[in-house]
Amino acid sequence: MTYDFAHLHVHTEYSLLDGAIRTKELAAKVSGWDTKAVAMTDHGVLYGALEFYEACIAQSIKPILGCEAYIAPDGISSRETKYSNHLILLAENLDGWHNLMKLVSIANTDGFYYKPRIDHALLETHHKGIIASSACLAGEIPTFLKNDDYTNAEARAAYYRDVFGDGNFFLEVMHNNIPQQQKVNQGILEISKRTGIPIIATSDAHFLTQEDMHWHKVFKRINTHSDAKDSDTQGNDTSYEKIYSGCYLAEPQEMYSYFYDIIPQALTNTVMIAERC
Repeated sequence: MTYDFAHLHVHTEYSLLDGAIRTKELAAKVSGWDTKAVAMTDHGVLYGALEFYEACIAQSIKPILGCEAYIAPDGISSRETKYSNHLILLAENLDGWHNLMKLVSIANTDGFYYKPRIDHALLETHHKGIIASSACLAGEIPTFLKNDDYTNAEARAAYYRDVFGDGNFFLEVMHNNIPQQQKVNQGILEISKRTGIPIIATSDAHFLTQEDMHWHKVFKRINTHSDAKDSDTQGNDTSYEKIYSGCYLAEPQEMYSYFYDIIPQALTNTVMIAERC
């Protein structure tokens, strides 16, 4: 059986103190798969793009250049809260790459407040050539779903579809051990049925294999100034393993085992996006 799947949500070592995937090892692993394409979506930055691109080309892999952007809820001029939501942005073509560079540059200058941030107004101006998706549990739509606010979740999904254009915005489902993930996945499926917005499956990879999780755990402890006790980034009692054990670069056949019987198009849509980029 051919496993047609491409990872479109991946954090390399350039997601500082949050990604534990070296670009050369990432490209080497993907080179043995049926679909020879992979995205780089580091948090708020693009400075790993050249190294990632060269590592992929050396392995005959299609590099998809992207970013997991931080969205300021009240606009980049606001300093009312340090909290921001996540959104995956992928460059489909040269216009998209130029817009992605523009967004990340603004995020790290005018928009920087704890994190490099952009906002809806910037996306409305610099969206051409970009394919977007709803990101992890820290995304706007998943956050609404976690809070049982299905009306605003669907409205925000429709908003992003309108901003990026029909067929350029996707909803993400993931398989992990985070307690709220299944609830969000179900909400995503319902929104997709009502709106027609397509779905992709991702693994929000922060480390290459399950065995590499201990490196990421060290990074997170440094990043959050935490001690050896397990806690998530908000200091809650939930163990690190429950939060991050699924955040590795799952083999395509694993992704098929999670999603093929539920929503097979979430797998094939990843290949369609990879071919478009």
